[in-house]
Amino acid sequence: MATVRKNPKKTGKGWQVRYDVYVNGKRKQVTKIVHVKGKKEAIKIGNQLEAEVFVSIVSKGDPTFTLAELLEVYKKGYIEDPLNNLEHQTRYAETTKISTIQKHIGDLVVSEITIDDIENFYRQLLIKGNKRRDHRLRQGKKESNPNSYISRIHGLLKRAVREGVRRGYIEHDFMKDVKTARREEKKSKPRPIGADVLQELLKATIKNAYEKYTEAMIHTLVYTGARRGECLGLRWFNLNIDRAPYYLRVSDSLHESVEVGIYHKADSAKTVGGFRDIPLCDDYVEYMREYREAQKLRDDVVWNDYNMVFSRPSGIPCKPDRLTKEIRRISDIISR
Repeated sequence: MATVRKNPKKTGKGWQVRYDVYVNGKRKQVTKIVHVKGKKEAIKIGNQLEAEVFVSIVSKGDPTFTLAELLEVYKKGYIEDPLNNLEHQTRYAETTKISTIQKHIGDLVVSEITIDDIENFYRQLLIKGNKRRDHRLRQGKKESNPNSYISRIHGLLKRAVREGVRRGYIEHDFMKDVKTARREEKKSKPRPIGADVLQELLKATIKNAYEKYTEAMIHTLVYTGARRGECLGLRWFNLNIDRAPYYLRVSDSLHESVEVGIYHKADSAKTVGGFRDIPLCDDYVEYMREYREAQKLRDDVVWNDYNMVFSRPSGIPCKPDRLTKEIRRISDIISR
């Protein structure tokens, strides 16, 4: 195995990136001049060169090539590569999962790994995750989900092995037929919500809602039965509350709030059944008329007129998760 050390130094108009590579006790030196503005950029280039040197050192077809070494190749060639521009949280999460895999099965030789080795590793993680989950439940804390954690571990291993096959260090993809260990969950049938519960939810919303637009969104969900994304993507020209027959026309659905500057995009409905007209009752029509007048009275410094029915005080659509969190918060108030 080799250890690589980079040490960028200023030389002339560029930076000298030097590597001291040790292969089987023999020292080799790799030097390259990069023309960049500062030392930070030179270090970024050095990280990329380090990955290339590290990958080229590992002899293809090496019978002693372990899973830990394969994960290091994946880590240096993908996670730490500045060209991929991964966020800090993503790099930290991927590195933590790599450490977990190396701790448990990192010593396994890649050429000798079987499907049973990987699946037994998943079973060990599931047993530990279930114990931790039960312990947190006894303490009254939020339960952790071992299923999602094992799925992320499985995804990382598949990407690492696929990278090894692409570079020629592995002959076959042994992760292709591996199944993840899953915890059996009791599926409960959804129960319909009674009218008395909905009335209590609306009263609690009027009393405890942080913003007027979240209160109006919850009223729309209750009175129309529209989906969350359809409610958030609703525009005023699709809401007929001025002339009978009153209806809400569903055509746009905001699935995620992707902000580019101050612009948020609402996509059209996914299926033909998504385009429909929902009849409205008189109580809801009267409520939305009052809400529209209150929205017109906003005197914010900056107003972005996207014609959205439900928007933040600046006119920009709110995030979908904001509505979900607000409903959960009000539901917790009711259940106290």
